Amino acid sequence: MKVGVFGGSFDPLHNGHKVIINMAIELLNLDLMVLVPSFNPPHKSKSSASFNDRYAMLVEEFKDNKKIKVERIEEEMGLEYSYTYVVLDILKSFYGDDLYYIIGADSMIDFSTWKFPQIVASQATLVVIKRAGYFNLDEAIMFAKSQYNSNVIELDIKTDDISSSVLRGQLELFEPDAKKFIPKEAYRYIINNNLYSNYKEIIDKLKSNLSQKTFEHSKRTTLFALQYITKLKIPFHKAFLASLLHDCAKGIEGSIEDIEKLNTTKEVYHQFLGATLAKEIYEIDDEDILNAIKYHTTGRENMSSLEKLVYIADKLEPGRQYEGLDAIRQRLNENFNFAFNMLLKFNLEYLKSNKENIDSRTISTYLWYNQ
Repeated sequence: MKVGVFGGSFDPLHNGHKVIINMAIELLNLDLMVLVPSFNPPHKSKSSASFNDRYAMLVEEFKDNKKIKVERIEEEMGLEYSYTYVVLDILKSFYGDDLYYIIGADSMIDFSTWKFPQIVASQATLVVIKRAGYFNLDEAIMFAKSQYNSNVIELDIKTDDISSSVLRGQLELFEPDAKKFIPKEAYRYIINNNLYSNYKEIIDKLKSNLSQKTFEHSKRTTLFALQYITKLKIPFHKAFLASLLHDCAKGIEGSIEDIEKLNTTKEVYHQFLGATLAKEIYEIDDEDILNAIKYHTTGRENMSSLEKLVYIADKLEPGRQYEGLDAIRQRLNENFNFAFNMLLKFNLEYLKSNKENIDSRTISTYLWYNQ
């Protein structure tokens, strides 16, 4: 019996997952597709929805399809972390040796970092779903074939270009667009069980404290940032909160004394005050998040990936329509750090051309990354 295995957080299940599942069954001529929601994957951040909810979401969506079965294996294993080679070993005992393990391009690129990849390669044929923007995918596949003697099948399946992370962000922000990317029964389950409403209090408070224009900018910044957290391996909650709250002090004018004390400008003052308000009003105590807010306008030397991401998202979110930004957005999908350096230069030149007061940190950041 030919059995496909598709694991993932499914947090939430979206139309792209469903297309991959149905097309893989057809293209690989599978007798059965086994879905394995992850319990606590070692290579990803903690899920927003509980395991039971994600399992139930899958069951509801596929309950009438006899070629699809949802397994609770990872939960039943009772391990702190569940590794693929252990899961596949159990599935082989249930379904036989003819397994086809379906993974995304990002997972294929990271395959060599998995626990015992050589064992995984011997347990199942790897089925890689190709995706635009992963320029070192071919190299990763060749490495797996030569290093682990992997049998690899590539499937070019077209899906909506949206990630689970962005969908989670849309749901948390009560964006109506989320509905069109989620299968009907899964969406019904989400709404009926009030899933993805973890930040409602913060969002409501922020909305009441900001102008409508700034609040909408903050939402766009958040959704833009969430597109890149998988590649950058940034936890969802850090990227979501840092991006959402980055302008939480926007519109509050500082005194001349306060501005001079920080050796900054009135245009930049809000980033420093924002870090303070995020801690005192929004009860954020994560230093990574606070630093991303604190330096989102100027940057600083030796920035973390989260700090760079918020800096970039603030300036490249789709509401920013300055000439030259599209070229940086395009490079962002190819080389994150190169695009970051491009943006540092663009920002400094923009400020100079508009004869704006420039915080010394903006200059020192540019020099540090371009020395």
